[in-house]
Amino acid sequence: MKAVIRKKELIKKVSLSDSTIWRLEKRGKFPARFNYVGRVAWDLDEIEAWLELQKKEGTGKEADRKPDVKLRKTRPIPK
Repeated sequence: MKAVIRKKELIKKVSLSDSTIWRLEKRGKFPARFNYVGRVAWDLDEIEAWLELQKKEGTGKEADRKPDVKLRKTRPIPK
């Protein structure tokens, strides 16, 4: 561990809310927090490794979902 990151910096870095981070931690899908000098902190190396894993897995991409046209009640009229 070379450096630690505090909650405020972590939220900026990973762009997730505090509650989302907490839920991911509880499920074991996010690096665990620890007490450091009387405050909560995370290992910066673990956070960066987690971000790289998210990038490789493509978890930030939107799903390829399109609406089922058979369920449509009306047909859009082109203008």
